[in-house]
Amino acid sequence: MKKNVKKIIENYQKKFLPIIKKHIKNKTLLDAGCGNGLNSFFFNKKLGSKITLLDIKDMRDKEVECFPFFKSSIEKMPFKSNSFDAVFIQYVLHHLLPQTNFENVFRELKRVGEIVILVEEIITKKTEISKAKKFDMKINKIFHPSQKMPIYKYYSDKELKNVFSNAKIKIIKEKVFDEGCKEDGFLQRKIYILK
Repeated sequence: MKKNVKKIIENYQKKFLPIIKKHIKNKTLLDAGCGNGLNSFFFNKKLGSKITLLDIKDMRDKEVECFPFFKSSIEKMPFKSNSFDAVFIQYVLHHLLPQTNFENVFRELKRVGEIVILVEEIITKKTEISKAKKFDMKINKIFHPSQKMPIYKYYSDKELKNVFSNAKIKIIKEKVFDEGCKEDGFLQRKIYILK
C-alpha cells in the first residue's frame, strides 16, 4: 500500500509542481497540515526544499521522519515571524472545525512564511457535495488509514478570496489545475499563491 500511496502522490504532483516549483526549489518550506508528509518527501527529493512538517496529529510516513516535526494547530504555530521562505498547505481547510477563524489562520500562515501556497478543493455550481464527501473519505482512508478525517465544509473560490482580502493577503497567482470529475463530485482543485 505504501508504495502505491507514494506513486499516487508523485503522479498527482505532476499536475501542480510546475506551478509552484520556483517558489519552493531550494527554499525553506513549512508543510502545514502535512498529514503523511509525502508531498514534502518529493519536494525535498526533487527540488531540494528544506522541509519542516507541522500537523495537529502525528500521521507521518517513515520516509519523512528525518524532517523536523511540530505537533501544533495552524491557528497558532510555534515559529518566529518569517521563519520560512514558503508555507505549503494542501487540502486542509475543509477538515477545519466550522468555528475556525480563517482570516486568523491565513494571517498566521503569512506571519511565518514569505509566501503561502494553498492547494484546495473548491466547490462550483457543478459540485455534488455528497459525492465529493464520499470520494474524499475514500481517499483519506488510503492516505491516513488510522485517522478519522471529518469533512466539515468545502469552500467556493469567492469565499476564499473574501478570506484572503479580509486577512490583507494578496493573490500573486491562481490556477485551476483539475476540474474534477463525476467520481469526485466535480470538486475543482485550485492553487493560490499568496503574499
